[in-house]
Amino acid sequence: MFRLNLDGRYYGTTSPSVNNPFVSGVTYNNNNFTLMASLAFRFGAPSEAPPPPPPATVAPPSFMVFFDWDRSNLSQQALSTIQQAANAFKAKGNARITATGHTDTSGPEAYNMALSLRRANAVKDALVRDGVPAQAITVI
Repeated sequence: MFRLNLDGRYYGTTSPSVNNPFVSGVTYNNNNFTLMASLAFRFGAPSEAPPPPPPATVAPPSFMVFFDWDRSNLSQQALSTIQQAANAFKAKGNARITATGHTDTSGPEAYNMALSLRRANAVKDALVRDGVPAQAITVI
């Protein structure tokens, strides 16, 4: 890229003669001319704009259902949360749902494993009733 700039200025007064009170009879010319030139050359091709950043990925929503101690039946609050999860699934249409049951550490391990599975299946059954296809739900 090649660029040439020229700039000219003239500065003067209507009365180019100025009297100096300390030195009599001395005058000077008050006309100024300025001429500036600049030359710019850019080597190589202009740089390309960086590509736009990729769109931010949105984490899928997470829904958590709580159960009473040693129970696998769903409360009204749990059913409301499950309905929200079903609505979120229907809005996406191609999502997968993982229902994971948990328990505390009181009681025998085998009993707790069976309870956590009952809880996860209770959530799955409620999701299916709310319109989520059973094949879209994995129970852990």
